[in-house]
Amino acid sequence: MGKRIDGMVPRNTLKKQKGPSKKNEEVYPSKPIYVSDQEMKDMNGYVVNGVYRLKPKDDHNRLFLQAHWYIANGNEVKARQILKTLGLPSRNVKAYIEGEQSLQRRKPEDSGFNELHNKPMPEIFRVVGN
Repeated sequence: MGKRIDGMVPRNTLKKQKGPSKKNEEVYPSKPIYVSDQEMKDMNGYVVNGVYRLKPKDDHNRLFLQAHWYIANGNEVKARQILKTLGLPSRNVKAYIEGEQSLQRRKPEDSGFNELHNKPMPEIFRVVGN
């Protein structure tokens, strides 16, 4: 006869290992990136005190600048939607928003936070459709 035990008895709780854990690599590393002058011209941007800034030359850059404006004004949901339309995966979108928020906190004058916060979106950021 078996013993009577009050409560639940865990049975067969041994779980199989599902393989090696995924490495937590940084999506956007905070290490400095070295680029040539020609690469800077090709990317339609410029550097101010070590911070890369985009120029609103094409619709792709304008959408990124809109995302920066929404992040500066605390609307991460709209920024996430814009970045998803640009084709970034969810993991990259989250890392991009967190990186931009930390940059705007650390260097508000260089990142453009002071120019964007609590102000209407500049007309040059708007994408003109057909």
